[in-house]
Amino acid sequence: MPRPAVRAIAFLGLASALASFGSCKKPLDVDGEKKKDDLPPAATPVPSPTLGINNGAPIVVPSPVPGVPAGAPMSFAPLARAAEPAVVTIVINIKSKKGRKVRRGLGSGFIIDKQGTILTNNHVVAGGNAIDVEMFNGKVLEGKVVGTDPMTDVGVVKIEPPEGVTPLPLGDSDAISVGDWVFAIGNPLGLSHTVTSGILSARGRTTKDVPLKAIGGGDAYFDFLQTDAAINPGNSGGPLLNLKGEVIGINTAINAQGQGLAFAIPINMVKQMLPSLVKEGRLVRSYLGVGIEDAAVDEKTGTRGAIVFRVYKGTPADKAGLKSGDHVLSVDGITVRDSSQMRWLISIAGVGKKVTLRLIRDGKTFDLPVKLEKLPEKNEPMPDDDDEEEGPFPFPH
Repeated sequence: MPRPAVRAIAFLGLASALASFGSCKKPLDVDGEKKKDDLPPAATPVPSPTLGINNGAPIVVPSPVPGVPAGAPMSFAPLARAAEPAVVTIVINIKSKKGRKVRRGLGSGFIIDKQGTILTNNHVVAGGNAIDVEMFNGKVLEGKVVGTDPMTDVGVVKIEPPEGVTPLPLGDSDAISVGDWVFAIGNPLGLSHTVTSGILSARGRTTKDVPLKAIGGGDAYFDFLQTDAAINPGNSGGPLLNLKGEVIGINTAINAQGQGLAFAIPINMVKQMLPSLVKEGRLVRSYLGVGIEDAAVDEKTGTRGAIVFRVYKGTPADKAGLKSGDHVLSVDGITVRDSSQMRWLISIAGVGKKVTLRLIRDGKTFDLPVKLEKLPEKNEPMPDDDDEEEGPFPFPH
């Protein structure tokens, strides 16, 4: 069955959007019943959480107005008024040899500091050699692209520090829950400063759910937030905000075959990358040197993690002693949800940093320190490997 069409949502050429878009079972006794004494001797049973709900009674929050969902704000207007001046329209131009600007498309962005730093998507600014930034008051400033990362679709633009504009605060995307209210501001289909609202529909959407490729081809890193706030071509690079008026994501992609299926880059991911993007102009990634896949969920503990299916010769993983079949539970104390998250954790840990992997091998759990190295560039020689039939060196575990 073909995958649903997924689109990155910059409004390009005023007519088109950028498009591209085992199992750990509980042991059974002879009667087929689940064993009740299968915990390790030193394990301390933990009662199941009740979330503060006694006797199964539901929590009821009265609706402030008939027909308005419980917990909904009476109006998004105060939040929108405070945030709108910091949201900009990014016009992508191609400058001809004669110096004439030819408009190529547009997207959105938002100012995050007093120095005029703007966050947007890489696919908004990729390919343009002249960037105009249109402010809320109609003033147009010249923008300069200072950093991009195609693998996560994040772009950073600089303008002269604007007067009288309060930058948007960056919130905590880990703190927002599925079902929480969110709102978006952007320039869908060229309609500047459009405000839409909805809820956070899901989180942790990866390239398996949203099959976008990085600009220029190759693998991408996504850990998208999903929202049903109305998003359209031109919203790319605009902010997704919580009810405190804080940015919790960068609007990036939509599912063109559905309604209410929009995706945003979590702002916590962007905050980890920002210093490198501003200073180096790109994200310098570290790597481990393994092929990994999702582990099956352990029904007893609820843990998942990632399984190493290959260790490449001469890599940090090989030097540290990782083996095919190792089950990775955590990276530096952060529980590994799946292989996509592990790739991300390793890539941003830092070149030369020693990280601790918690592994299971042959039923034994142990910690293994590994010193990460710089991910080789595409034009650099890769580590030696005798088995050429399994394909090129993976990017970038």
